[in-house]
Amino acid sequence: MAVLPGRGGAGWFKRARAYPNIENDELPITKEAERAIKTGPPLLQRHISFWMADLIERMWLVMGISIAVMLPLSRILPPLYTFRVRSRIFRWYAQLRDIEQRIDSQDSPGLLQELQALERRAEKVTVPLSFTDELYALRDNIPLVRKKLQLTNAPAQTPTS
Repeated sequence: MAVLPGRGGAGWFKRARAYPNIENDELPITKEAERAIKTGPPLLQRHISFWMADLIERMWLVMGISIAVMLPLSRILPPLYTFRVRSRIFRWYAQLRDIEQRIDSQDSPGLLQELQALERRAEKVTVPLSFTDELYALRDNIPLVRKKLQLTNAPAQTPTS
């Protein structure tokens, strides 16, 4: 490695690390240069590479705002996810309840077809493992409504003697 003129090692007339210095009165020294000369490299540059330290130094405001936004979101998103999954299952429960409420007032073949269509859709649904108990409860309740539908139609279909 070549030594530049005037930047050699310490000698009789100069001390080690004497250049650059802030005692030079020929040119004005900026605050940043003075800080760099007195304290050395910044803390981040001592522990990680220059480009990463520079990026972090420039992006601290953006990172602070991102963290300030992400913390509340981390508390909001899990309940929102739970609500969305459960609302899908509860929509089918609402359809099942609607069919059950219309048993006395409507024709049974149409309701039976709606019930079978609902059952086919409920069998194809996939939900996360933690919500399968609600899905299986829905699947268990569909035959109960079917049984109720068949019982209300059975007396009407039996001939009287």
